[in-house]
Amino acid sequence: MSSSAILITVGAFVAATLLLFALSIWSKTQALDTLKRWAKSQGLEIVSAKRRSFVPTWRSGKGYQFFRITVRDSKGHNRQAWVRCLDFNSAEPWNIEVAWDNEKSETTSP
Repeated sequence: MSSSAILITVGAFVAATLLLFALSIWSKTQALDTLKRWAKSQGLEIVSAKRRSFVPTWRSGKGYQFFRITVRDSKGHNRQAWVRCLDFNSAEPWNIEVAWDNEKSETTSP
């Protein structure tokens, strides 16, 4: 293999890796924005939100992102939940699912 072919192969690999990394960051940003809008519509404040790959509540599936969140209500009480929302730009506050700790799953779709 010539040196130019090696450079092209390495360059393509680096470009693909950077593209996947950028899409991952963008997707996470979109989902966090969705979580903030959902929390605001529920009268809650996001204290923390961390994207997770392994979740106990749902079977994982393509096209979803999972978050472990802590929210604060208007009385100052903190609650924790698992959240599942659609990936990429189709994530909206009305199509996320919330599973509060020690409560049944709540679907926020219409």
